Amino acid sequence: MTVLLKLYGSLLSQPSRAVELFLSINKIPYQSILINVLKEDHKSDKFLKLNPFNKIPVIDDDGFVLKERYVEETNGRFGKQQLTIMSQYSSANSVSP
Repeated sequence: MTVLLKLYGSLLSQPSRAVELFLSINKIPYQSILINVLKEDHKSDKFLKLNPFNKIPVIDDDGFVLKERYVEETNGRFGKQQLTIMSQYSSANSVSP
């Protein structure tokens, strides 16, 4: 049996939608687990075990938990300069629950 990636996210979260779009475009099978940020599900004990900073999206790949931009920073196609530029804009203009 193939273990699917678990994507914890919210339709209200642009980063969650971006990860979901990436997975879909690249035909990577995944299970979408919706986190209701309006009910503060991202602050639950269960979710805080995945990401102590209570931010979404989070990917769980058979126990290996990815949060934030770990994958792009370590294995991605963007260079360090591009990531620095993206960080300046994302931290200044993003809204995270």
